[in-house]
Amino acid sequence: MKKILVLGVGAQGSAAAKRLDEEPAVGEIICADADPVAVDSIVGQLNKGRGAVVDAHDLDSVIRAAEGVNLILNGLPLECTQNVLDAALAVKANYQDYAGTISLDRMWVESDLFDPDSEPDFEDTAALGWWRSINAMYHIYGPKFKAIGRLALFGTGSAPGLICAATKYAMRYLDKCDTIYNFVWEGAIARRFQPFWWSPVTALTDMSEMAIAFENGKLSERPRICGILRAGRHDRRDVPDRTGRLPVLPNARQWRLWRSDGHDFLGYAHR
Repeated sequence: MKKILVLGVGAQGSAAAKRLDEEPAVGEIICADADPVAVDSIVGQLNKGRGAVVDAHDLDSVIRAAEGVNLILNGLPLECTQNVLDAALAVKANYQDYAGTISLDRMWVESDLFDPDSEPDFEDTAALGWWRSINAMYHIYGPKFKAIGRLALFGTGSAPGLICAATKYAMRYLDKCDTIYNFVWEGAIARRFQPFWWSPVTALTDMSEMAIAFENGKLSERPRICGILRAGRHDRRDVPDRTGRLPVLPNARQWRLWRSDGHDFLGYAHR
C-alpha cells in the first residue's frame, strides 16, 4: 500500500487528497499544510487521511513530514518548490507538482550547464526566471531523481500539464505541423473578466507577467493580459466549438510545451 504526502491542502491539494482516498492502492494520505484548520478540515473528510502541520519554508520540516512516503504531491506556492524537491530527494520519494517554479533561476545561472549565449532575449525578468527555473528542474533535478531511481513530474496541472500531454500525444499522428495552438477555456461566460482558474494571487501575478510564445524556432514575448484588457484589445481566432469565435489572451503560464525528454519545445499555448 502506498503512502502519499499531499503538501498544501487548498483547493487543488484537498481535491487531490479526496481522489487519492478513493484509490485502492493508497493506504495512507498525509495532508500537510501550515494552516492547522485547513489540515483538520480535509482529514475529517477522508478515510485514509492523517494530518501534519508543516512549514514548507523550512526544509527539515518538510523532510520530517515526508519520511517513508512513496510520493510527494506539491500543491504549495512556487517559492516552496526547491525545499520540496530537496526533501523528496532526501527521503527518496517520487515527486509531482502542478506548475513547476520560478524560484530556481539563480541555481541555473550558477550551474555548469548555464550558457548565456543560449538564453532567450527576454526583457521581462519573470519570463526569464521561468525559462531558467524550468531548465534547472529538468536538467539539474532530473538527473538527481534518476540517480535514486525515482520519478519527478513537473507541471502536471490542467494547463500546463494535461493540455501539453495531449499536444505531445497528437503529434504522433501528424506528418507535419506548422503551428500549435492550445486553447484553454473553462466554458464560463461572465459580464466581466474573472480569474477563476487559480487563486486570485496566482492569477493576477500571471496576468502581470509577459506571456511567452515559441514561433518559427524562436521564443518571443507577448503582451501582458492586464495591458490587453485595459486597452480593450485581444486576438480572435476560429475555435472548433459551437460558440464559434472566442477571445484569446496570452498567459505567462501556458508556454511550457516541452518534448518528453525536456530538450525542445513543441509550441505555445494561449489562455
